[in-house]
Amino acid sequence: LNDLWGKDGARAYLTMTLPGYPNFFIFYGPNAAVRAGSFHSWVEIFSRYICNLLTEMIERKATTVELREDVYEDYNARLNDGMQDMLWEHENGGGGSYYINEHGRSTNTMPQSSASLDMSPEDRNYNRAFRSRV
Repeated sequence: LNDLWGKDGARAYLTMTLPGYPNFFIFYGPNAAVRAGSFHSWVEIFSRYICNLLTEMIERKATTVELREDVYEDYNARLNDGMQDMLWEHENGGGGSYYINEHGRSTNTMPQSSASLDMSPEDRNYNRAFRSRV
């Protein structure tokens, strides 16, 4: 993780998955703090997402599931763009707040509202990463 996060801090796709880490899921990872809703509700949403991925992996008779790098990069570019309108990005005269890491990125909260965040595992994000059992 040091290599992956060394250049600009902790990032993940939908706070849970990373390219290069097959079958690895993070509960309440980078940018997981939501602006609305209870922690317990979001842990349930994250759990459902992971269970759906694992179910699909089993149904495909695959041994691993891994996020594609381009999906990770695109999601995080959109996340960074969405953060630009957030209050915590502009506190202290534009210098940010304690939400901003040493790389100038927020890794605590997500800019999306709960209504606009799509938590359904899209086949296109993982379709080349399912590997069949040998």
